[in-house]
Amino acid sequence: MQKVMFPDRIKQPTPMTGQVLKSFELMAAENADNSKRRQYRATFESGMKVRVFFTVDAQGKIAGVNVRPE
Repeated sequence: MQKVMFPDRIKQPTPMTGQVLKSFELMAAENADNSKRRQYRATFESGMKVRVFFTVDAQGKIAGVNVRPE
């Protein structure tokens, strides 16, 4: 995910919040049942923080995404 976001896309306002993303930090990584689960903390310039959860299937495709306020 960092390869996608940095260095240029991070400077653009996000469609969901309209805010500029300051950092995107991996918080947890888990491999189970032929899938990968990743949890990130997204911090915006305003100070707002959210947790972003991804599930990636055995083919490497995103199978689920969840976003929660921190």
